[in-house]
Amino acid sequence: FGTPQMNVVALAQVPELATLAGVMGDGAIGLRPEDMHLLAPGQGQFDARVELVEALGSETLVYVSTARSAQFVVRLNQRTALHTGDAVGVQVDVAAAHKFDSAGRVVGSSV
Repeated sequence: FGTPQMNVVALAQVPELATLAGVMGDGAIGLRPEDMHLLAPGQGQFDARVELVEALGSETLVYVSTARSAQFVVRLNQRTALHTGDAVGVQVDVAAAHKFDSAGRVVGSSV
């Protein structure tokens, strides 16, 4: 529910987040687009590449993917100068992450 939907990715695709969130195993992590922030390449918890920039009036959705093929949507409250193909760093509010086991059951969340 919600637009855009929560980003849910396998922990194996973002091991940096698994370590920070204190989750081990074959589960997944869920991150709301507004709990993610784009920085300069090399900053944040992991790097990604911009796949699409979608300006929607008062907000902008930036679709990014990592070298391990994890895909995320990041919600910005302003316009951006980013373009398809740009490298970015991604900072995540790990405290707001939702954690799931390999069967998709919630194993932890701050909300």
